[in-house]
Amino acid sequence: MRLIDLPDHAKLELRFMFKGKNYSMKVEAQMNLVNTIFIQAISCNGAPIDNMEVNDPVLIYKTEKGLYLFKDAEYKLVHIKGVNMYAVTCQKEADKINRRSAYRVYINEPIKLKLTKLNGTKIELSGILKDLSLTGMGIILPYKGDDIKTMEIQLELGRNTDINLIGRIVRIKELANNKGYLYGCSFQTQKEALSRYIISRQMRNKIHE
Repeated sequence: MRLIDLPDHAKLELRFMFKGKNYSMKVEAQMNLVNTIFIQAISCNGAPIDNMEVNDPVLIYKTEKGLYLFKDAEYKLVHIKGVNMYAVTCQKEADKINRRSAYRVYINEPIKLKLTKLNGTKIELSGILKDLSLTGMGIILPYKGDDIKTMEIQLELGRNTDINLIGRIVRIKELANNKGYLYGCSFQTQKEALSRYIISRQMRNKIHE
């Protein structure tokens, strides 16, 4: 899909970094002209933010078939009938993420976690967060513990916001070449903030591909 293929008044999400922090806002394609669409501009303290002050902007279009990420678009601040808008152009096709994998992201990063054993004992240690989805996560530890009941981790969402995730152990798999054990954990409840985090990580992975 190209930017010019978007339907009139398409509902989009604009993700960007501003002054070292990640932000997200809902926008609408106000007009489609030739190879350009127009969306409302980002404002700070009542004033529009010039495109040069925004880092890593990505437009996301969500459909039943998947998510489309426009990460190579160019933005120009314009004024139309007294309204501050961005004229957005993009010659490349969007990166597509299938719905099935849209809410799963591979991370493979060290993370601190808390274990709760069947007898109620709690242990703090470090492991590897292999992947994360709306329904569960995969944690790699160097040993097998059949008496582990749950694992708890904390994710930083930015803007001084964290999210705690507690997963119940549903399976343990030994990895090849003595690389440890993969614990499959299932979440009992879903959190809206988690879906935003996962999409953000998906987008970050796409940007750095």
